[in-house]
Amino acid sequence: MASWGCLKGATATRVDSFSGTVTRFVSPHGQFYLKRKPSMALVAREVCVLNILAGAHLPVTLPLLTYDQRPYVADGSGVFCLYAALPGTHYQDIAVPQGLTQATALGAAMGQLHLGLAQSVF
Repeated sequence: MASWGCLKGATATRVDSFSGTVTRFVSPHGQFYLKRKPSMALVAREVCVLNILAGAHLPVTLPLLTYDQRPYVADGSGVFCLYAALPGTHYQDIAVPQGLTQATALGAAMGQLHLGLAQSVF
């Protein structure tokens, strides 16, 4: 997508996701995820919540700004946001080696998330 310079020279891969259309980009600038959103209103609400969580020192990534300094691109096919990939590994399954350790860390992160959300105005 031409709206973000970090995607220059990137390769794209479709990602299975429960949250909708997601494309992973790997470029010389890093790894990024392009997510399709239902509306600009949802993007505005999400940015607000993510700012609150970031203020609570939780590891979240805000949508990267476009050349036009917007957190989204809207065109005829939808509304899209680009996110830098967070460090770490994708949670797979509790049945695999290290699964219990990952599940425990996930539970702790969810607790932090809920504490951060409790501070929000929503």
